[in-house]
Amino acid sequence: MADEEVEALLRRVMRFVVEDVYGESAPETVLQLPALTVREERLMKLLSGSIDIPVRLAPSVAAVLDRETQEAQRRASRETARLAAGTPETPYDELAFVEAADDRPEILEILTTVVAMYADQLEPQESLPEPTDEDARDRIGWANSRAYAIPATRQRLVPELFPNGQLGDLGMSQPAVLEGDVAAARALAVAVAARLGRQGDDVQKEFTAAGRGGVAPTAARLLLNRNPDFLALQRADQRAALVRVAARRLETAFASRDERGVAERELTEVVENRREDIIGRTAEDGSVTFGGAGAVDALNLWAAEELRKLHALPRQFLESHEAEAVFPPGRAESVHELASRIRTVVGELTGTPRTLWDDEIPEPVPGQDVPPTDYTLRLSLDEALALRALTQDGPDGPLTPEVAAAARQALQNATAPYVRWAIPYGYGRRNENEADRVAPRFKPLENGVSKALAEIEGVEIIDRILPPEQAEQLKAAEPPLKDTEYAPAALAFANAVDAAKGTEFPNKTLRRMGGQGRAGIAIEAAHRLVSSTAIAKHERPFAVRMIADSIDQHFDALPAELESWSQGGQTVMGDLRVNDPAAYGQQVAQQALGMVTHYEENPGSAQRESAAADRTAAQEAGARFGSADPAMTQPKAHAPGTTPEANRADGSGESKTRGLGR
Repeated sequence: MADEEVEALLRRVMRFVVEDVYGESAPETVLQLPALTVREERLMKLLSGSIDIPVRLAPSVAAVLDRETQEAQRRASRETARLAAGTPETPYDELAFVEAADDRPEILEILTTVVAMYADQLEPQESLPEPTDEDARDRIGWANSRAYAIPATRQRLVPELFPNGQLGDLGMSQPAVLEGDVAAARALAVAVAARLGRQGDDVQKEFTAAGRGGVAPTAARLLLNRNPDFLALQRADQRAALVRVAARRLETAFASRDERGVAERELTEVVENRREDIIGRTAEDGSVTFGGAGAVDALNLWAAEELRKLHALPRQFLESHEAEAVFPPGRAESVHELASRIRTVVGELTGTPRTLWDDEIPEPVPGQDVPPTDYTLRLSLDEALALRALTQDGPDGPLTPEVAAAARQALQNATAPYVRWAIPYGYGRRNENEADRVAPRFKPLENGVSKALAEIEGVEIIDRILPPEQAEQLKAAEPPLKDTEYAPAALAFANAVDAAKGTEFPNKTLRRMGGQGRAGIAIEAAHRLVSSTAIAKHERPFAVRMIADSIDQHFDALPAELESWSQGGQTVMGDLRVNDPAAYGQQVAQQALGMVTHYEENPGSAQRESAAADRTAAQEAGARFGSADPAMTQPKAHAPGTTPEANRADGSGESKTRGLGR
């Protein structure tokens, strides 16, 4: 910050936010000072020099007259052009001109934005569940920060800044108008407060105190703690799992709102805009885009409906497949049931309970050709026999060391396909098929992530799907063989990202990369790299796009690199020469982190590079950035089903148990 007075003012605002949010128990917190434009810094300089005498901020007669002279010249020029074109005369709004000479509304908006930026930086005070979608969590978080900042600035900061401070010191004659996501975040806080018998501002502040990413988990926990069915759960991991599910559903519901509605309305007539700002707009499907003065009441209805759904979760949770991932299971009745348990746990680990699996496990047929895009679990004869030994058809006594080792290997081998088949809502077989046709280079990264997650989470999966006595036998058996080519590269890449971004959860990046569908794996990693950086939010999609493409290109080259290394070759990556998969994966991560730094230090470069890639893609059929790439269709948020069948990608809802499932 170039000006010491402005920096001192921003630090004062920072202290206000911390003390306002946390009260007397405010922790020692240092937040990053926001970067201001030249005009914003000039206005903050004006504010810092007028703290003692706020009237200095009001527009002076000389300033109004000076602007009036300039405006008269512009009006004369416009009038000449109007007469030449023969267009009707537009009435001159003198009051609007005088208001335009007043800098105080703009100063107030800058202060409000600074408060929101500080609130959005607050660190979580406790561990938070992993999100299904980082963007959805960021979106509800920023909306909450703005919803907190507006009353905090107007009602508490301004009176604190000025001696004998009053509401009108910054010319605040009109109440704040909440729109879009900000109105939704305010409505959520009000709806929660109504359930708890508290004030909306207090709940909004509690959401903010939960720190970055804590809005939905805090809302879910506050509501569920009033629910007798939730309190009846005896185990802490059951309650934690339910809060995690509830938070993800709330984030998904918030993100499913039409984010583009307000921007699109700006392209219509002014009168129509104002009407929609007041009463909202009803689409042909009956959905409503809320705005302005009518937003709070209408969005309170939306929030109340979401909270009603949350209150129904405890009983649904106990009756649904989601409970299978946390309750100790008995012995499976069949290989199919055992495979279903693997699928359920993989969905829990990746946060994506939908699957491409077609629910079939045919009897092993030696030498049978497997289709290139196949969603059937195909086991070898040895794998099928080893897994059958873990079911009720297996031996009654302890397993022999050989059988236990074979079963552990078979479980690991069977887990990898379920990682490949785990997909987010809105992603299906069409996307996978188009990924095969348009960009087959996704396969090496998909192969590495699925095998790495199956290997590193093997013990966790054993504990969740087998009775304790069987689980102990398998964990004591000889460890299964591990992939030496793709998995080490994917694991090293994910670990390097975790080390750079920080995480309280083991294997956070690897888990999040799993469950995205092959076309979305690198994109998910890029989202994690870009989140919570200095890259402007409007430019982050372009940065994600370019970083994801770089990751995919490096992993697409891995098969050729493996062949080169087997013959004694080396790969130059930056200043290093590597000849093994783990070092290669780590360097891919370092190069991706370097791209993040580049985009932070060079605003606008990500958007320019993305535009250049678009121009290139227009001339290259099948390029990743082609607008006709169905594999890259962004998933849309949908409400999750409550049964395993409802979470299948084909949407059939039918159980098609065959072969080993009998």
